[in-house]
Amino acid sequence: MRTLVFILMLIHGLITLAQSPAGFKPSEGVPNPGWLGWWPVNLGQSWLIEQFGLSKSAVGTVAGVLWLAAGLCLVGAALGLMGFVIPTGIWRLLACIGAGLSLVLFLVYAHPFFAVGIGANLAILLVLLWAKWPPPDVLGS
Repeated sequence: MRTLVFILMLIHGLITLAQSPAGFKPSEGVPNPGWLGWWPVNLGQSWLIEQFGLSKSAVGTVAGVLWLAAGLCLVGAALGLMGFVIPTGIWRLLACIGAGLSLVLFLVYAHPFFAVGIGANLAILLVLLWAKWPPPDVLGS
């Protein structure tokens, strides 16, 4: 169970980290496929930031830093879960911070392709905060 949670959280963290260039180097994003032409912005663009014309300002840079922070928290949570580099006692805190921050960013950079990431963040938050599962004796702290 621990290994499965480690792998899923590590993958989610790495994908979240991969979103950071959207803030640091705003561009046209990745063009949407034809069937998704109705979506207002391309993948990697923020509908909210673009609407106010702030993508090339400090707001875009802050968004990039926040993507990095969320991804690093999720990767740190995965490593802490296994006891690598990060203390085991803080993996839950890192997972909640990373998932919460990532969830906010996924909503600001909303795109139908982010549905899986949004679901993963909601699952992390619901399981760790609301259900208080798994108990510390199953996965550690």
